[in-house]
Amino acid sequence: MTVNSQERSPNNTVFQEEKADGIRNIVVKGTLQRPTTEKLVALFEQSLRDATQPFILVHIDLSDPSIQYTPYSRQRGQEAFEKIPDDKMLFLAVSVGGERMVNVARMIIRQDENRYDNMCQNVFTNRADAVQWLCACARKYQAEQ
Repeated sequence: MTVNSQERSPNNTVFQEEKADGIRNIVVKGTLQRPTTEKLVALFEQSLRDATQPFILVHIDLSDPSIQYTPYSRQRGQEAFEKIPDDKMLFLAVSVGGERMVNVARMIIRQDENRYDNMCQNVFTNRADAVQWLCACARKYQAEQ
């Protein structure tokens, strides 16, 4: 596992690590204020640009208890989803902490999945389950092609 990028501010950290199984992991800690959100969006968009397979596997870990969503972070997330290439399928796993955050994330995902035909998302409270789901999605997608 290698750390590709790291950004730190007093209470916020965004860093990305890439695993050998092709999953792009983006881990976030702190409030999703503008600098942190911009770094998260930049890493997500870089994942889209770097994709060499017909599918993209991204895991965003928002499970840190210090995570706080903002309207700005939601808006920027929507803008980033608009950049998913039409010829790629995005599988996005989001790890969150606590049942309240699971419910918020699931509500957002329902809205997103009605907008995008080339994106499949799921929410988890466990990082290992998120990675396992992404691997299963990749195997299934490859078998169907």
